[in-house]
Amino acid sequence: MPVFDLTIPIYHGIESFPGEPGGFFVPFASIEEQGFLSHQMLLYSHGGTHVDAPRHFLQGGGDVAAMPLDRLMGSAMVVDAVPRGRSVQLSDIQWPREPKSGDRILLRTGWGKHWGQTDYFSAFPNLEMDVVRYLAQQGIAVLGLDTPTPNDEDPRAVHEILLGQQIILIEGLINLECIPTWEGVLICLPLPMVSLDGSPARVVFVTDSDWMRG
Repeated sequence: MPVFDLTIPIYHGIESFPGEPGGFFVPFASIEEQGFLSHQMLLYSHGGTHVDAPRHFLQGGGDVAAMPLDRLMGSAMVVDAVPRGRSVQLSDIQWPREPKSGDRILLRTGWGKHWGQTDYFSAFPNLEMDVVRYLAQQGIAVLGLDTPTPNDEDPRAVHEILLGQQIILIEGLINLECIPTWEGVLICLPLPMVSLDGSPARVVFVTDSDWMRG
């Protein structure tokens, strides 16, 4: 079964946007002293590959634990976009078909290959407002990105539109360039964090569409 892992590995000292917390593993017990090994994890809710919940930008919005799993798992399409410098406009997106209500879309700009490089958080392509409004109007269910956030020039406006339409945002995907076809099955499993605004998630893409049908 062809499975593509789209998740940034979580490690001690994992980076985030400058000024935001990273992730750390704090030793709790060792085999030498306690007879077993364990750690406390200090993770940022928007670190690495993660999901945004509505309350990330919307007062009174739903938390991660309230996200319906049936929206996070199912048929999806990988869509290429060719950025113009730091901009992704609607005309830059190469739709294999027009998006429709309920679609799960993984937008592939190629930026995921920059993970671990010094420019990852500073030079990624921004989704322009024409793209954001179009996806909201189409009523898609999930938008996955290979960038750390949709737009760092006007993040509030972009998130309010997408999250306000109950579009689940998956940010920080990697390995999208490895997927050979545009059709497949998305599986995204964030931790059910009660009251939280986001969560790291394990995200995979299965290219055998018959797999979900058993």
